[in-house]
Amino acid sequence: MICCSIAARTKEHLLDEMSHIKFNASLVEVRMDSLMDAKPEDIKEIIAKKRKPVILACKGVEKKICLGLLKKGMEEGAEYIDLDLDYGEKTIKEFIKTKKDTKIIVSYHNNENVPENIQEIYEKIKKLKPDIIKIACTAVSLSDNIIILDLLKKSKADNIDMIAHCMGPKGQLSRILNVPFGSFLTYGYLNQPTAPGQISCDYLKKVYRVDRLKPGVNIYGLIGNPISASRSYIVHNLAFKEHELNAVYINVELKDLKELDLLKHLFSGLSVTMPFKESILTYLDHVDDRAAKIGAVNTVVIKQGKLFGYNTDWTAALDTIQEKIQIQDKNVVLIGAGGAAKAIAFGIWKKRGRLTIINRTEANGKKLASSLHVSLKKINEIDWEKVDLLINATPIGMAPRVHDSPVPRNVLRNMVVFDTIYNPLITKLLNDAERNRCPIVTGIKMFINQAAQQFEFWTRKKPDKELMEESVLQYVVDH
Repeated sequence: MICCSIAARTKEHLLDEMSHIKFNASLVEVRMDSLMDAKPEDIKEIIAKKRKPVILACKGVEKKICLGLLKKGMEEGAEYIDLDLDYGEKTIKEFIKTKKDTKIIVSYHNNENVPENIQEIYEKIKKLKPDIIKIACTAVSLSDNIIILDLLKKSKADNIDMIAHCMGPKGQLSRILNVPFGSFLTYGYLNQPTAPGQISCDYLKKVYRVDRLKPGVNIYGLIGNPISASRSYIVHNLAFKEHELNAVYINVELKDLKELDLLKHLFSGLSVTMPFKESILTYLDHVDDRAAKIGAVNTVVIKQGKLFGYNTDWTAALDTIQEKIQIQDKNVVLIGAGGAAKAIAFGIWKKRGRLTIINRTEANGKKLASSLHVSLKKINEIDWEKVDLLINATPIGMAPRVHDSPVPRNVLRNMVVFDTIYNPLITKLLNDAERNRCPIVTGIKMFINQAAQQFEFWTRKKPDKELMEESVLQYVVDH
């Protein structure tokens, strides 16, 4: 289930927000501690006007006030009362003893980390015999999410209803996966987050479909650093929805590739982005021949803990480019020498284009150029009047650096210009090219083409590429 958490400053605002919770949540959590000068008599009106079952929670203000509000909520028929463990065993037992139809949630919160004694805390709450145990801790690493998911497995084995998740930006994995792992519910928000790392109810339901995910869910995701600009989770999750698969896709920011050990027994497949497309090769159990030739992997299939690497960037790029220009015997300038650039360079070489590489770091550029026996030059060494196709395969121009371009506008004449960036859709490079009347190719087609091929690797099913493109275009325009 999805529970919409509301922390309004006034009763009027609270009631207004409660009235707007319709299809994206099954319950509403009312954070009484956020209301200014909340009084017990306010509870009666709140309960009377609810449209969904209510969880009343109160923490952070004077204990006596909180307990008075919660007690009134129980008297008025709130479906759930959330009692913090800090209220003490005596108080909690008294609430449990006097409750009628209200279910008691006993919760533990930690705003700093997942403590080493989390199992002991679970057992301590368990002895109080509440209706539901709740544990919410702040994730400082990916492994903290795994600890919480394992705790949910234990509660399921103990036949105990439990709510558990990690807070903070590193805890979003657990907020999406906790329900199929046995959590009674997961929390989202309507307009504003009420806790760090919270995801909107709209996204939890429509994008991640957490209320439809079942035990045994196949988990896929993007690994990289940073990943905030990626919209991979939009296209893949909507493709899973299209095919009615018990599967979900989550962006996972890794500190380094050593954290792959935490994912390979949990995930079924991965997309790989910068800066890991090249360095991941040493972590794989098998690498496809073409990916090995390219020296970069953007797709990983995981079977029984073994990692199999592929590259869908190079064919995706070729398919995209050749909608505008045939590559054979054309003069092509490629900016970049990273993972995406390597894949594109391989494709240009294979199609017999006359390739020249530009790269800020000369050593990396030289290595790529040597591997394909093509030219490496500096920007001021290029004869721009002879260039047929210019490709940017660097992050220059990507959000938030949207005002940057890898080349000056004056060199963009009589050539096709392709930017692999898709967020923003029209980069400064492409805008400059259009103003100079050059045909342009946005990164959206390459992004969709490579994602569609990844989807086929993982599921053996063909996604609707038009639907994929519509979804990501809608997101980029809206945001």
